[in-house]
Amino acid sequence: MAMPNAVRLGCALLLGLALIYQAPVRAQKPLLSAEVHAAMEAGGPEAAKRRMAELYPAQKDNYQVDLQGFTQLGMNYMQAGDHAAAEAVLQMVPLLLGDVTAASPYTAQMQQMAEQERKREEVPPPAVAGAESPPPGPALIPGDSNKGALVDNAVVAVEQTRLLFHTFPRRGDPNSGKDYPLNYYAATLRPGLPEPELEVLASGVCGFIGTGGRLLDNGDLLLVSRNQLQRWRGGEIVSQVNLSSLPGLGAQDYDAARAVHLHAMTSTGETVLLIPGGGYMPDEFEGASFLLLALDAQGEQRWRLPFYPPESGGAANRVWLGDDGTVLVHALAINKGQDGGGIGSRHLLHLVSRDGRALGMVEIARDVQPSIEDLVAAGEKGLESAMAMADAAVLESVERIAAQSAPGGGFYVLIQRRSDDGQRYGHFLYHLGADGSVREERAMNRMIRPYRLEEWVDFSIRGRELVLLASAMVDQAGVNARRKQYRQNVVGRIDLEKGFQEARLVPLDRRYLEAVLNAGDAELKHIDDRPGGDPALLSRLSDKPLVVTLAYLSRREVPRVDEVGDQLTLFAGR
Repeated sequence: MAMPNAVRLGCALLLGLALIYQAPVRAQKPLLSAEVHAAMEAGGPEAAKRRMAELYPAQKDNYQVDLQGFTQLGMNYMQAGDHAAAEAVLQMVPLLLGDVTAASPYTAQMQQMAEQERKREEVPPPAVAGAESPPPGPALIPGDSNKGALVDNAVVAVEQTRLLFHTFPRRGDPNSGKDYPLNYYAATLRPGLPEPELEVLASGVCGFIGTGGRLLDNGDLLLVSRNQLQRWRGGEIVSQVNLSSLPGLGAQDYDAARAVHLHAMTSTGETVLLIPGGGYMPDEFEGASFLLLALDAQGEQRWRLPFYPPESGGAANRVWLGDDGTVLVHALAINKGQDGGGIGSRHLLHLVSRDGRALGMVEIARDVQPSIEDLVAAGEKGLESAMAMADAAVLESVERIAAQSAPGGGFYVLIQRRSDDGQRYGHFLYHLGADGSVREERAMNRMIRPYRLEEWVDFSIRGRELVLLASAMVDQAGVNARRKQYRQNVVGRIDLEKGFQEARLVPLDRRYLEAVLNAGDAELKHIDDRPGGDPALLSRLSDKPLVVTLAYLSRREVPRVDEVGDQLTLFAGR
């Protein structure tokens, strides 16, 4: 007879509770579970419920409240096929939790763990931004009707930096719903940030999923747009490659853009495409989780490499292409719980050489826990077996990840990881060599969290200096408003040998600060201008860090650029 789902779930819950709250069974008092068992055997589930109501809580001091005994009793009835009796026992368990947790030798440990987690999440008091902070840098306002904008990338030269961004329509914009609504722009930035030069690189670009581009060293724009790899110059397409014709994309009678979800490019024009598994995969690679396809600067195929699922399945999250042609993929290996393997995923970094050889993988997080079926099966063998399975569970996730090409090949990778293991919780910096080895794994918590840099969005490394672009809540002085705090962008500098150096606040446009701090959430949509913006990109301009923010001006998103130097306000952070 099949076990009702509610009973199976409840039994698994019983096991979990027993694993957490079990206490040594002492013989000084009779067991409460034994009394319930006797009543069950004498008169069935209803008699057992009545007896439980008589004894608990009125006479609980006369008995040993043994959750382990109730667990075993419920399991015994379940194994015998008496689901009514098992369900009756399950209904008694919530009544016992208060007494059991108080008596458990693990309660103090659990409380300590909870306190540690609370402290990790505790936000330090905000620092104060003075009223005399400098004005923000120039905003890059294009002349089109699109209200949305995204910052793509930048090319850094000796005396200038060229920034690539594109606009897209929001709902209600004239181009909303059209197939070709995107416009790409390049801004030439020079030290001191005089009025930037804005150039239209491409207009009317297809806005399909996966569309994206790269600014090249020679000033061209390289785009993946729908089923083409396009090169634009001066607002015109100068060359294009039909992606459907490439051998790595399988059948030629489909829209290739639906298969290319991720891509990366170098400033010299090399490209790598990531094709998901499924109907887009060539027959020779059937069953692969995804396929990497590398193209040279002329759009000719260099190599292709399939990735097969290490467990039950896999999916890719991000792909980066290094300056030397090496490829880094952040992927998830999915475990669906077959054969007692548990349910969850593993976060993996795959490194691929310039010539298309897989150099191995690095596990940066894993989230694996037993399924209900596995837990129930283990419990049928005994409580110790279920305990061992529960102890083997690992609960982790990657909250943030960014990567940068490393000198000499390989990548720097910065992650923020959540973990039930305190030693693996927080921010970590990896240096992956060109051979796929982990040259360095460094815990960064002490350099990041105390200085309010934990909400970072981008980073860069030059030599042994790490620069972070982050966002933090900051108290705003000199503002007549009902609220004082406003989110502000922060740039922090960390010497990887000596530790934290300094952090500076990216300026707000204080003309708009008071109105925003006085507005309610529902009123913000009626405000034309915002004092700050979302951090978008960390680059360099000459010898200084360059911050690109997505500001909100005249009810549209526009990039704003700021040099980071001594003119910016120091940020205490602590």
